[in-house]
Amino acid sequence: SYAVGDARSPVVVADVAIVVNVVGDLLLAPVVGVAGIAAATTLSLVVAAVGNAWLLRRRHDAMPPVAGLLARAALLAAVSTGAALGVRSAAEQAPALLTGAAVAATVGVVYVLGLVLLR
Repeated sequence: SYAVGDARSPVVVADVAIVVNVVGDLLLAPVVGVAGIAAATTLSLVVAAVGNAWLLRRRHDAMPPVAGLLARAALLAAVSTGAALGVRSAAEQAPALLTGAAVAATVGVVYVLGLVLLR
């Protein structure tokens, strides 16, 4: 564990992520509803991931640079989003539940394939 001998740093990262989430929820939920809550949660998870990756790299030099990880994750997110939008467009006339299931399955498959290819 990267926190060996330092239990404080990961807790600080988690606390910062919680603050980002709560503040984001309070600011975005009234404006855009559930999508704002989802965006705030996503941002807080990104903050936590970047913070923890930075701690791991700083303490153990155990990871490649975070910029490379973020670039690969952004590429994978863009490809998954494109695939999902394509499936949604192709399934426009299908029932909403079927469209949602097809989009979720597409994103899942693309994401898993991306993880394998980008590791």
